[in-house]
Amino acid sequence: MLAGFSFGLMSILEKHLISNCFDSIAEFMVAFGLIHILRSAILFTVILATNASINIAGITWASIAGACVVLTAIFYFYALAREDASRIAPVLAVVPAFTIIFSAVLFRDIPTTLQIVGLIIGSSGIFVIAIKPINGRLYLAKKKPLFAALASSFFAAWIMIALDEASIHVNIVTSETLRTLAVSICIALVFFRKKHFAGAYKSLRNHKTFTLFFIAEGIFALSFMLLVNYALSIGPVGPVGIILTSISPVTVLFIASILSTSRLQIFNEVLNRGTLAYKILGTLLVISGVIAIRI
Repeated sequence: MLAGFSFGLMSILEKHLISNCFDSIAEFMVAFGLIHILRSAILFTVILATNASINIAGITWASIAGACVVLTAIFYFYALAREDASRIAPVLAVVPAFTIIFSAVLFRDIPTTLQIVGLIIGSSGIFVIAIKPINGRLYLAKKKPLFAALASSFFAAWIMIALDEASIHVNIVTSETLRTLAVSICIALVFFRKKHFAGAYKSLRNHKTFTLFFIAEGIFALSFMLLVNYALSIGPVGPVGIILTSISPVTVLFIASILSTSRLQIFNEVLNRGTLAYKILGTLLVISGVIAIRI
């Protein structure tokens, strides 16, 4: 549950940072990569101090998780930059649905009738969330952000699978250290460019931006990943995924709506009854679908 709340709060802060504090996603990714380098350095000192064991299998699975984190982040940040956080977060709740599909394709695990029903309900929820009532007529939200969010869910499912496998071979801190290092390397290869560094430095010079970024990626993100690693080390990936993906969309919807009220006006999400009703209904359908998948 704590991991779900952490992810929800992190998503809210990331939405604000990407939309208002950084000029581009590439600049945000540079800052994202730099804090991962710092985190991996700190975590490596912990490993050296505790003489934790490292093996090839643990390195491999944690590195796969790290690469998938980068792909998840790229699509997720793109979606957040172009659509309401309360529309994007529920789409990420379909991660367990992807794990069912992976199991069917890769391991020939035939889904049950209830799981198929869950997939249909969850898919319907995504469609409902995408509905925008304007002047008595119904329109669909932007397609690219929603497809990007789905792509993010696809890779997020692989993060859960890879971390689950890594937890078999190494402890929580070692898994998180190797994953963080892999994230740093991947981001450096793709985004570390002089012009992106200049933009990131300019944004982080602002005290408010630096503080919010540190809270989001230095505190909430680290707490989220350590909690997920811990949960996966003591329980199967399915129940862990369902708790995570059920709590975070509700957290984002609740906080984003409060921050968009006329009194606060920190976010600009539409709060008319029609739009809010579709968001709530769609979120509930997605969560119900995920629960049905894992019963």
